[in-house]
Amino acid sequence: MALHLPDMNPLRFRETSNDPDYSTLWPNYRNITQRVNNIPGMYATQFFKDHIVNRTITIQFEETTSYDHNITVYKYNTAVEVYQYYSTIYGTDITPSGWISGDIYSYEFTPTESGVYYILYESGGVQSDEFVVHSDILLKKYLVEISFYNTINDYGMIFYDDAVSKYTGLTFFTGILQNYDPRNETSAYTNDRGGEEILKSTPMHAATLTLTNIHHSYIENINLIFSCDRIEVNGIDYSRSDPLDIEPLEKSDLVNIKIKLVKRITSYYAST
Repeated sequence: MALHLPDMNPLRFRETSNDPDYSTLWPNYRNITQRVNNIPGMYATQFFKDHIVNRTITIQFEETTSYDHNITVYKYNTAVEVYQYYSTIYGTDITPSGWISGDIYSYEFTPTESGVYYILYESGGVQSDEFVVHSDILLKKYLVEISFYNTINDYGMIFYDDAVSKYTGLTFFTGILQNYDPRNETSAYTNDRGGEEILKSTPMHAATLTLTNIHHSYIENINLIFSCDRIEVNGIDYSRSDPLDIEPLEKSDLVNIKIKLVKRITSYYAST
């Protein structure tokens, strides 16, 4: 394929001509259609990727063949129960100087109203998952906000060019952030009377992020996001401290994911 689709994009894209047929193509996390029973024993749920109104979705593609660099957004019209044209997004070439692979194009979409959408790159033959945009404060309270950046261009993404920032990802998932796991890095010795003397104790601000009811096709996406060296969850700068802990939900195609986090820089002051 002449169009490369990074797994780290906040929306999963799949080839529209690449649906599993059990003759030449078997289902995998890249090609399945959500809300369809693709795999026996994994029961399809009504999963839609979440986003927030007035927050920008930024997507990158690596293009080794010339395309028209325009992608189309469709929005579901509940009155007539069909997806209809909503807007066109024009790509921006962000290829770093000296880059030896394909050209990198960035696309931005900022939904200004709630609803269900998908993005189609017709000339590239790829389509995003359908995603729901929330404006209701009650629904937004169930989400966590994750932004991510990497100081090295990696994971199929361009983050900077000559020290100029090109991309900071933003994504939302259902979940909860809990700071129930305080830690200390302690150096100590045993004194002559058998007591313990602390030489140094470094408090660590640790937390557990639990992402809930996540479609299994986003496991790779989440693992890549939390491999970045700059991660913010609900506005706090964290690093991942352990591998993802994945819990499949019985008789569904969803999982819960627990991620152990440690605050990257601790000042011991409240942020203002």
